[in-house]
Amino acid sequence: MVGALVGGLQCQFLGRKKSLIIDNVVVFIGLVGLSFSYSFPALLLFRFILGFSVASLFVNVPSYTGEICQPKVRSVTGSFIMFCNSGGMCTMMVIGATVKWRTA
Repeated sequence: MVGALVGGLQCQFLGRKKSLIIDNVVVFIGLVGLSFSYSFPALLLFRFILGFSVASLFVNVPSYTGEICQPKVRSVTGSFIMFCNSGGMCTMMVIGATVKWRTA
């Protein structure tokens, strides 16, 4: 919830495009840190960073997509974020059930 609130404020003060760029850089740093972390506190820290920045992205992506898309395709492209999120979660659950946690 805090990531979404901060994402809304960040979007308001910096603009949607700059906010998306910042959030994606933080997501990249979190993913790299998560993949190279070997201690439990580091895993928790990078998981928190990822959750925070992804929550911020979920605030900004639908509004930015709605602004840049043509009106006749806006309803389709506006639903892509939830479709991609649900598909990614489902894929990771299947992968997580079949491989070791470090590989997933």
